[in-house]
Amino acid sequence: MACSIMKDMADKGFEVGTLHADNDATTQSRLPSTITKKADKSHVKKNLSSRLYSLSKKYKQLKSAKVIPYIVRCFMYTISKNQGSKDAMEAELASVVPHIFGDHTQCSKSWCTYNKDPAKFRYWLSLLYNIFHIMNAYKTI
Repeated sequence: MACSIMKDMADKGFEVGTLHADNDATTQSRLPSTITKKADKSHVKKNLSSRLYSLSKKYKQLKSAKVIPYIVRCFMYTISKNQGSKDAMEAELASVVPHIFGDHTQCSKSWCTYNKDPAKFRYWLSLLYNIFHIMNAYKTI
């Protein structure tokens, strides 16, 4: 559908440079090479959440009510904050997983409350307990 709409727009003299859509492979394959496809944030969040909930069937530590929303929030904040800079987004996305596991050496002071004031930082004990067990399970994969 998106491809036919874009074709109609081109026939009317409009130029389309970027398409914001879900991560549908069919749409992607049918787009002309001149058009850049960007994933819609809502679909990114939905896909990430869905995959984490699927993993929770195997890794019970993810079943805690706060774990998946926290992981999704960390990733989505980074994506939202760095929309204009691919390099900054890559660097901050690489710091999210260590941050979740308590390693704040790569974190930016602009978003990591530990780096803002380590003395006042409070871990969510139950969340970190579950994440610690996920980390140990991940090491065995």
